[in-house]
Amino acid sequence: PDELFFQAQQLLDRGHWEPAELLLRRSLRLRGANATVLVAYGKLVEQHRTRVYHAGRMYARALQLPQPHAEALFCMGALRHFRDADPEGAEAFFAQALDLDPGHVMARVHLGMISQEF
Repeated sequence: PDELFFQAQQLLDRGHWEPAELLLRRSLRLRGANATVLVAYGKLVEQHRTRVYHAGRMYARALQLPQPHAEALFCMGALRHFRDADPEGAEAFFAQALDLDPGHVMARVHLGMISQEF
């Protein structure tokens, strides 16, 4: 992540979604694909713009990068679970996120939710 990303995070922390979105988009345009920035942008458009499809595209781009990214895996799992009603597909993403980051609490919580559904 670059300085634009950190500025965007500060704006998000204060609830300023629109200027944060512009900074994240600018960071991606100027610096190229970065998993952390792609996930942050995906979360912003998913939560504050309700553009779930666009968010999924950002998470998918993050997962195409050479370095695996636990949060991108978690976000794709959440989309699979809730948007696509695909708990089996979601389970695979959550398990991969936990393989990369065993301390990823939300991936563990969601895996537990899925196991209760079966």
